[in-house]
Amino acid sequence: MNILLFYRKRKRRNKCRVYTTWRFWPLCACFVPGRTDGKGVTLADLTSYYRGRDGKRQTAEVGLGGNWEDVQRFLFWSNFLSGAAGYTYGANGVWSFETEKIPFGASPHGGCWNTVPWKTALAYPGGRQMGIGKRILEQYPWWECRPHPEWVEPAATADNCWAPYCAGIPDRLRIIYFPTLISNWTTRPRVKGLEPEAVYRAHCFDPRTGRKYELGRVKGDAQGGWMAPVLPVLQDLVLVLINSRVAKSS
Repeated sequence: MNILLFYRKRKRRNKCRVYTTWRFWPLCACFVPGRTDGKGVTLADLTSYYRGRDGKRQTAEVGLGGNWEDVQRFLFWSNFLSGAAGYTYGANGVWSFETEKIPFGASPHGGCWNTVPWKTALAYPGGRQMGIGKRILEQYPWWECRPHPEWVEPAATADNCWAPYCAGIPDRLRIIYFPTLISNWTTRPRVKGLEPEAVYRAHCFDPRTGRKYELGRVKGDAQGGWMAPVLPVLQDLVLVLINSRVAKSS
């Protein structure tokens, strides 16, 4: 994520305390392993998403108006499936290590961002759902996954951040995140590039709860495509296709 930090130190009672203030650009970006130019890859411009929300833009789960667990889920899955080397959760109280006994206090501008202890902030719904996402990924060789937007149509771009995101391992594993619902009254995404003769076992996860739904066996058509079905819950979901040959050997 594009974040600019301004640091200011102030001595207090012979101790040095670090105060931070920041501005957030409403861009979801990641840094891809292997690149040497130091540049990020813009995944989505969230300007329109935040416009009209009292002018407040943020990527941490904070109480400034409108950034809650749904945004946290979106950022987690879109970043990972687009090649981010890592991801961390943030919230007011967490970044400042606020405690009941040792409050963070006022920032340089004079205002106090919050009085929530970091242990409480870490248990916000967004924080819990980041843990669920981690546990879902740990079921698979996630470290071998690479972004494959060509495996799903439509695929997310900087101009259309609400389209699906896809990563995986050829002939073994595909993980696709659908940020919006799939229904009979919307255009259903198409999974592409399934290998000839390969049979996949399909299931999906509710990223809010971790509940797993079995979808049965999947085989591509003559063009290697498969139309995603209407999924069990009308919300964002994570679809996993694992090659049946790999599933049997694991």
